[in-house]
Amino acid sequence: MQIWLQVSIVKTLTTLKALKNKTMAFKIHMMYKGKQAIEALTNKDYLSLKKRGFSHTKPKPKTKPKY
Repeated sequence: MQIWLQVSIVKTLTTLKALKNKTMAFKIHMMYKGKQAIEALTNKDYLSLKKRGFSHTKPKPKTKPKY
């Protein structure tokens, strides 16, 4: 195979991978901290909430023991 064709194929695959990662990089989701729940609409929001101590884990409600 000629070198120019190999380079062209590599550039095309790299571009397709970059486009796939860009379109699938972020999905809107909920972030939790204690009783607070906030929706992360952008990656910037997500990073800000993460710095403030929010996580993806939804807190479980506390139940009273049955007697």
